[in-house]
Amino acid sequence: MNRPWGMLSHRRMPATDREIRGSEVASLSSFGRNLKFRGAWISMAIVLLVAVAACDPSRVFDEYRAIPDATWEADSVMTFQFNIARTSQNNNIWFNIRNDQKYEYSNLWLFVTIEPPSGAAVTDTVQIILADPSGKWLGKGFSGLFDNRLIYRRNVYFPESGRYTLRIRHGMRPETLRGITDVGVRIEKLN
Repeated sequence: MNRPWGMLSHRRMPATDREIRGSEVASLSSFGRNLKFRGAWISMAIVLLVAVAACDPSRVFDEYRAIPDATWEADSVMTFQFNIARTSQNNNIWFNIRNDQKYEYSNLWLFVTIEPPSGAAVTDTVQIILADPSGKWLGKGFSGLFDNRLIYRRNVYFPESGRYTLRIRHGMRPETLRGITDVGVRIEKLN
């Protein structure tokens, strides 16, 4: 079929090597600019997250320790160190326990030792309830991971300023405890 010159289809002819290289360079340089721009946004987002986290006026200390492969051995001790600057301030101590659906028990026994700067340690035994009698997990969560935030001690007075050490190990009968993924401690000052 013969077409008049004005009716030609607009097919692009294959580009020469020079055109391909030029367009690649142009796209790489714009990719670099976009990457720098994305990096700036990521940096700003991280700064914003840190600022929001720093805006928790009641937080004295808040840390988690991950348990490798969600397998907590009886001789494995979770150690947390924190500084107390104001001895006139009373605090609440919270335990944050994360478990998955593989955890076989409804409770968790813990041996807790708090050692003040002077070294006169105090040891306590604590039971934490993770599931109700029907087996429903009490913690908040989804996709098989549950976060439990439980008060350990209220209105705690730390008599000395300085570095305290808090040690937690499980007190369950099996030597190997499967299904506890993280153990955390949070200390909040009271208003």
